[in-house]
Amino acid sequence: MKPFKILLFIASAIAILTVIALLFPADGIKVAGKTLNFPSVKKIIIPQAELDLMAYLEEEQKRDEERLQVLNGLQDSADYYRGIMEHGDIRFWFPNGDADYFVDMFDDFENAKEKDVVFHILHYGDSQIEMDRLSNRLRAYMQRTFGGNGPGLLPFMPVIRSLSVQHSASGALTHVAAYGDAPRANGHYGPLVNTHQLNGEATATFSIPTSRNVDSALMRYSRVTLLYNNHGGLHATLSSKEGMVGSKNANNGGVGSMSWNLERPTTRLHLTVGGNADLYGVVVDGDAGVAVDNIPLRGCSGQQFTMINKSELKAAYSNMDIRLIILQFGGNSVPYIKGDKAACTYASSIGNQIERVHECCPSAKILFIGPSDMSTTQGGEHVTYPYLPKLIDALRDSVTAHGAAFWSLYDAMGGENSMPAWVKQGLAGSDYIHYTQKGADIMGDRITLAFDNAYNYCRIRLAMKKKEQERAEALLEREKRENETE
Repeated sequence: MKPFKILLFIASAIAILTVIALLFPADGIKVAGKTLNFPSVKKIIIPQAELDLMAYLEEEQKRDEERLQVLNGLQDSADYYRGIMEHGDIRFWFPNGDADYFVDMFDDFENAKEKDVVFHILHYGDSQIEMDRLSNRLRAYMQRTFGGNGPGLLPFMPVIRSLSVQHSASGALTHVAAYGDAPRANGHYGPLVNTHQLNGEATATFSIPTSRNVDSALMRYSRVTLLYNNHGGLHATLSSKEGMVGSKNANNGGVGSMSWNLERPTTRLHLTVGGNADLYGVVVDGDAGVAVDNIPLRGCSGQQFTMINKSELKAAYSNMDIRLIILQFGGNSVPYIKGDKAACTYASSIGNQIERVHECCPSAKILFIGPSDMSTTQGGEHVTYPYLPKLIDALRDSVTAHGAAFWSLYDAMGGENSMPAWVKQGLAGSDYIHYTQKGADIMGDRITLAFDNAYNYCRIRLAMKKKEQERAEALLEREKRENETE
């Protein structure tokens, strides 16, 4: 074929496609229950802008490093970290704008070793945190900074595989849950929002993970606690890789705990139980410090906490030294939110969940993490769900109005239409919803950086408060001496 004819054919094809693009309805044509779409002329000529993710992250880091170099004294440092905490894509939104919201929590964490206490951070979430994703990066940071070991709170029998522990169980156990396909139990679920009903004998084994990529703090266990609701005759025996640790009996009915402190750390535990009880979970910890408990609830909208018996949940929480509860939900509701009213209704329901958690665990701060960017298909392109930005705003307002802090995955990954860039770079899956492991690691590091900024601010604020207290005490002492001389 002659070049002129080839050129004519190409021009004709472009002209025909342009006419189709001009005439094709914007909302597509329905055929046999399917919707056929065709890109508009504008989208063909001006393709959707794509986030340069690495440049975005590098520019943010460079900007913060430049600001860090000009600090002078405690007040400048406090202002710097407060600025990071309250501005930018990884910022926190605090109730009543209270930047000191986490100060008392970090003060407890700093004193954990002195008090020989393990303070817990409970990280609830949907499938984005399954297999200990995101939580593992936060745990590594907290345990490097404040001490601690082990994976924290685990179900007696594994529900979802975790990268941070080798875990198996068997015996006379029935799994019930407030979510998913498991049988319901009329509110008797405990802090994991699911439980294993024991009627007879059962055993569970916990050992360090085989992966070389996990943090070294997961490699030894020395404190074990069994959380339960005893209905009759509950007894338990714990042994380690090195031998027998000890046996215990539940002396009273109802919610309680049994604890063992090992003489030396181990890498493998074997727990045998018998009786009639709801087994809420097993806390596998190490030295004093901070534990981060990964609690994935696949398919959950975050509205399950009011489905748990209030007195039982409060009693179970009281058996753990909890200082922070993270609720990471919203993604499962995004596809079903079709208007502003629906977004506000869901956000209001989350406010009710926060109130319930506050009531059951008044010692803990609460952080709600909003959903990531998620894509739907429009005109042949992957774009952000239409009401997702509205949902983020509604959640932020509801969460802070109910006395909790808010953090946005959506903003931290780049905001509107950022998900296609994450998928293209292998950081999110082909469903345009879930992160890959590499992407989850990046987002886990983003959350960790936000907490590190908050900790640096809180540490400076504590130092300033100490100086203020010392000045006040010196002033009182001077006034006292002056009064004595008169």
